[in-house]
Amino acid sequence: MAKRPMKIGDATLAILTETDNPGVGWGDTGLLDTIWKRSGRSLDIHPLTRHKRILDALGHDPRFEKRFTRHHPQPVRVFYPAEQAGKERKDAQTNPT
Repeated sequence: MAKRPMKIGDATLAILTETDNPGVGWGDTGLLDTIWKRSGRSLDIHPLTRHKRILDALGHDPRFEKRFTRHHPQPVRVFYPAEQAGKERKDAQTNPT
């Protein structure tokens, strides 16, 4: 019997914790590939398709908050763990710069 793949959200939380990254978004190719491999899914798929599927899955996972960044010519999706995103927002409100 084939082993069932790990959920993308679970793999993402594990990798973000291990690598001490605050979030993941389009263009984080190494991180996205590591998440895909950790989830146990087949690598027989184009890398850009893998990356899109990861980001789409995170968009449906309530444990992540979607934001947009403009570090690219067009806005791109970036996902942060919801508890971390909430903490950052609270810190910004209590300690405005």
